[in-house]
Amino acid sequence: MSSGISGIHHDLCKLANELGVPRKKLFTHAGGWKEGQRVFYSALNEYSCPGWSFYDHALNPENDRTAMKALEKSDAPYWGAVEWLYMGEDTQEQWASAIQNSLSVKKLKYMCIYNWRGIKNNSNAISAIKKITKK
Repeated sequence: MSSGISGIHHDLCKLANELGVPRKKLFTHAGGWKEGQRVFYSALNEYSCPGWSFYDHALNPENDRTAMKALEKSDAPYWGAVEWLYMGEDTQEQWASAIQNSLSVKKLKYMCIYNWRGIKNNSNAISAIKKITKK
């Protein structure tokens, strides 16, 4: 068995693959908060697609330089914004822009709007989500 976070991700993803889960349907989440943290790279392995959290960079994930550098090293077919929450201004237009910016990043396949309890009653967020998903 491998050691450390990368090793745990690798071993679990390898097992899932051996049990029949294809790489394009398996995402590994590695959270990181500071630019340059090596933990971002623990999402990379040959059995899954990488995924990261986007809070500070939810307006535009491409501004998260460390996640994007890790993504450049990935040969996975897709990647995911597996924890995503826009925490900027609260207008429908700003929410829609943040969602659209995120969905426009190359090879993004999966985006999970996180902390739903905190936004489920936010009419601007809900309207933006509906607007974007109806396209």
